[in-house]
Amino acid sequence: MAESKRRKVRAELIRGMDAAKVIGVSRPTVLAMVARGELRSKTVGGLIFVFREDAERLAAERAEKVA
Repeated sequence: MAESKRRKVRAELIRGMDAAKVIGVSRPTVLAMVARGELRSKTVGGLIFVFREDAERLAAERAEKVA
């Protein structure tokens, strides 16, 4: 049971660099968004992971502003 929960959490989290690609910004911008509370994150072993749904939400918001 704990293993399936761990896999689910991993699927919900993406690396900061990958979040930057999804949103269309640089990694430092993602770190600033995390610091401002715009993106939820988890730190594991010094690496920052961002919740995928937050990155996708921000990407959709940016796309709406451009369109």
